[in-house]
Amino acid sequence: MDNWRSVVSEEGRLIGDLLLERKAIYTGRNGKQVERIAVAGNEGETLRLIFKPLTCTETMGREAWFSAHVLPLLPMIRYPRLLGAADHNDPERYWMMFEDLGELEHSYSEATLTRAASVMPYWHLLPLDTVPESYEGHTPPVEQVWPMVAREREELARFLSRLGADGELLGALSAFIRERSAIPWDTELVVSHGDLYPLNVVLRDDELIVLDWEYIHRDSVYWDLYNLLDITSPTYRRPPVDGETRLAVLRTYAGQRERMGRPVRPDFMPQYHAYCAAYSAWILLLIGRDLAAGRYNPQELLRQGAETVRILAQMLHYLSA
Repeated sequence: MDNWRSVVSEEGRLIGDLLLERKAIYTGRNGKQVERIAVAGNEGETLRLIFKPLTCTETMGREAWFSAHVLPLLPMIRYPRLLGAADHNDPERYWMMFEDLGELEHSYSEATLTRAASVMPYWHLLPLDTVPESYEGHTPPVEQVWPMVAREREELARFLSRLGADGELLGALSAFIRERSAIPWDTELVVSHGDLYPLNVVLRDDELIVLDWEYIHRDSVYWDLYNLLDITSPTYRRPPVDGETRLAVLRTYAGQRERMGRPVRPDFMPQYHAYCAAYSAWILLLIGRDLAAGRYNPQELLRQGAETVRILAQMLHYLSA
C-alpha cells in the first residue's frame, strides 16, 4: 500500500487528489512544517501518516540512518516506523514519511521524566562508534560554551540584575565561575539523542515513545538529561522541575546504569548541577543578545529568562550546599 508516494511531488511537496487531510504539527528550525496527513488507500480505506520535510540541512538522512542502524538496538522504546524517504540528497526537496501513532499527549509529569531516564542508558551505553563522529548536535558542547560564560561574566551579571536577580545569586554565580574555571570539563562521552526535551518524549499506556532522533550524535552524558529536565526555550513553556523531582530522575538514571554494570562516576550529581548551571548562564547571555537584536517575541524571551534564572539559582544553591 504505497499510495501515499503519489502525494509527494518531485519538489518534495504534498500534492494530488489522494491527499484527503493535512494538519501542521510543528514548524522546524528552517520554517518547514511537519504535518499529519490522511491519504486515500485501497478499497476506501484511509492511511494516516506523518510527512516530515527536512527541518535542518545538517541532519539530512540522519533519522533514516537511525531507523536502520540504531533503532533495532533499542527494543525498549517505541518510535514511529519510517515508511520511506526521498531517494536524493537535495536539502530543499528532501522528505520522510512515518507511520502516524495518533494524537500524542505530551506530559511533563514526573512519571514521564523518570521513565525516560530509566531507558536513556540503553542508548548512552552503546559503543561510541555506533554513531559517526561527523554527526553534531544543534548546540555547542560545554567546552565551547563555558569560555563565553567566563569571558562575559560582567555582561551576564548586568542582565541578571535586569531580570531582578538579587545580590546573593550574583555572588553565588561569581564564585561558581571563579571556582569552575580552574576545573576542566571532563565529562563522560556517550551516544546522545541530542534533542530530548519533553515534547519529544511521550508515555502512553506504559509505552515510552521517543521522537525526533535527527540530532543523534556523541555528547556529554549530561546533555540528554539537561534537555529532559532543565533546558528552556522562547518557543514553548514547561512547568518548573523542583529540586526533589530533579534528584529523583537523576537517581533513576544512575540506578539503571548501576544495574547495567556501568555505574556513573561518584560526583555524578554535583557534576550535573554544574553542567546545568553552565548552560543556564550561557542561555541567559543568548537571551540578552536576542532581546537587544529584536529576535523573537520580547515577552517570551523575558519569560524564558525568568525560567532560566530560577533554574540557575537552584543549581547554585545545590552546589553551595
